[in-house]
Parts: sequence; structure tokens; C-alpha cells
Amino acid sequence: MKIRIVKQSDFSEWHRLREMLFTDCESDELLLEINAIYFDRNVVGELDYFVCVVENDETKLCGFCETSLRISDPLSQGGPVGYVESLYVESKYRMKGLAKGMLFECENWVRNKNCLDLWVDTEDRYSEALMCYENFGFTVIKRTDSGILLKKNLR
Repeated sequence: MKIRIVKQSDFSEWHRLREMLFTDCESDELLLEINAIYFDRNVVGELDYFVCVVENDETKLCGFCETSLRISDPLSQGGPVGYVESLYVESKYRMKGLAKGMLFECENWVRNKNCLDLWVDTEDRYSEALMCYENFGFTVIKRTDSGILLKKNLR
């Protein structure tokens, strides 16, 4: 398994994985977002994007992590900050350290952008994701009915 930066030739595999994660989104919408992330480095006002993927032994993708650089943190207390927009690993490849490896790559990218914090949000129904983020050093900052906001201090 190899963690690396996404390439244009990965679009169909990246799209396949995004469809597995975002089951309530239209396929065309997900593809438009891939193009915006890769070419424009922006979907809805982000300053930049970094995407890493996991390539399995059959040279297919089995995971991805999309991280953005946002103008300010979700509580509007300062910025710019890194934000994990989405993280996904196919179920048969989970519990092998792949999510942690991708988060490490994203954290390095955020540090190189001189950000002091990395943020992510999730929902109670994604208990595996919450555990993954907490094991990687994120702390729950805010819990609401709609989700959980976490932060990792990079200082």
C-alpha cells in the first residue's frame, strides 16, 4: 500500500470512492467537485486544497483524504486553518493505519502552510471516524444535534 498525492489519472477511482462515501450526492456533482478541487483548488471559497490517496497492491485506490486551507476556523476565531473535508478508506482496508497515514500527510501540508490548527467535523453515526480522529490527536470542541466539531492544535 502506498500513500501519495492524487493525480489526474486517479479521477475515476477517486470518483468511485467519493460515491461510496457521499451516497446522498449525485454522481455528476461529485465529479464537478473533483474537478474544482484538483484544477481550481477551491469548491466554496477555500484558499487551497491537498488530496492524498492510498493505492492498494492492485494499483487501485482504496482511500482518500481531502484537506483544505480555510480563511478562518469554524468558530471564526482566527486563521487560516487546515480543514479535513473528507476522509475515506474502503471497509476491507480499515484498521491498517491508512487513515492515520493520510491524516499525517495532510497535517504536514497544513503545517507547511503555516497553520496552527487542523479541524474536522463528523457525526455521531460515524463512530469509527470519531475514534480515528481522537486517536490521531483531535479533541472535541463542540457537539450539537447536527454534528461534532474537532480540532488538533499543531503548535
